[in-house]
Amino acid sequence: MPDKVICSHMRRRVGQIRKAAKALANLKGKGADHYRRQTAAALVGQLTKGGGRI
Repeated sequence: MPDKVICSHMRRRVGQIRKAAKALANLKGKGADHYRRQTAAALVGQLTKGGGRI
């Protein structure tokens, strides 16, 4: 069991996440993998810039 809970403001990014999911549904193979990695890295960067920890 974790000793602390880290909260983030993901609910503020629901639109961005839905847009990415829709785009990813239309991609296949290496293009899909590249888009997923790029999008995840951007999201992690935004969250950590705001003082959060991943």
